[in-house]
Amino acid sequence: MFLQDDWKPNDKLSGQAGFRTDYVNQFGFFALPRLALMYKFNRDFYVRAGGGYGYMLPTPFSTESEERGINTIPALSSGVKPEQSIGSNFDFNYRSRVGDEGVITINQSFFITQINDPMELETFGFQTEKKPVVTQGFETNVRYKMDDLQFVVGYTFVDARREYYPAQSFVPLTPRDRVVADVIYEKEGKYSIALEEFYTSSMYRDFNETNTQPYFITGLILQKYFKHFSLILNCENIFDVRQTRFENIIIGSTENPTFKELYAPLDGRVFNIAVRVKL
Repeated sequence: MFLQDDWKPNDKLSGQAGFRTDYVNQFGFFALPRLALMYKFNRDFYVRAGGGYGYMLPTPFSTESEERGINTIPALSSGVKPEQSIGSNFDFNYRSRVGDEGVITINQSFFITQINDPMELETFGFQTEKKPVVTQGFETNVRYKMDDLQFVVGYTFVDARREYYPAQSFVPLTPRDRVVADVIYEKEGKYSIALEEFYTSSMYRDFNETNTQPYFITGLILQKYFKHFSLILNCENIFDVRQTRFENIIIGSTENPTFKELYAPLDGRVFNIAVRVKL
């Protein structure tokens, strides 16, 4: 069953409330309320807030089980529970003119999510942990546009921890810092050029290994517009960043190898050409 109500008491405030309930024959009912609000101070500044509940049924298919080999993992026991989550977010958006032709847009958001009864793959199969996984952080996005030129910068900070594992509470292979930067120049109806830069900070690994290597990925997109079609050249990972340049990912002999966890690209540079046709 799903119910939803939207309301707008005035021009500044609007809201949406929802309630959903699911029934699963093995686990019973799940009640999932949610609420979202938005308040507009003026046409260039507004804030939003929201929150709600969620759940996920137990399944043996996960990244960890694929790495270990699904055929070697015992079937889920009756003691494994569904994961249930509660999360909330808050963000504000601001837009302002800069000079005669420039426009800057800022979005700042904050978020937190708690997963209760998290399912963890242990030595003898999956089990439900007693303490939650908590993820919190914020995201900042700034866009500046002046005539045909745009600058876009985004930064994401994430602190994700497994409270049931105090010795190594961090969630492995989850970067704390991510940065995305784009410079875009577009001559309307003629061509566009976009230079992209991605930064990923170092990440924790499980089992007391060393942290991963931080890395940058650079991309370039060129588009040329014609009357009825356009040509697109996409260049990814121009400087050939690969995890195999940082470390040897194969451990042991070639007859019986094991592999390190993958966190960076393996395929190096990628170039492709596309044609877009207007009918």
